[in-house]
Amino acid sequence: MAGPPAFPWVYPYTEERRVAGSEFLGKPLLRPTVIVRLEGERIGSHNVVALVDSGADHILVAPWIAQDIGVTPDANRSILSRIGGDTRPVRFADVGVILAAP
Repeated sequence: MAGPPAFPWVYPYTEERRVAGSEFLGKPLLRPTVIVRLEGERIGSHNVVALVDSGADHILVAPWIAQDIGVTPDANRSILSRIGGDTRPVRFADVGVILAAP
């Protein structure tokens, strides 16, 4: 049985869709992405595509992922964060991140 590929692991860039009216519609916008699985009370049942953002302060995921891994975000660990051009409340929980081989 073959194992994961040898290091260094090289991950693809994913082209992000452009919205109408963008001044850069003629150029591709490539984002570095990896496949991860999250672990809370249980390991997630889905691999998810994650954006690599080395300057990010936090890892944010959709509420359905927290439910999938059996995690309830802590209401006492909440901040307002800018997401998609809007300010939204986010709550935090401690989880493991399992990086999948490319």
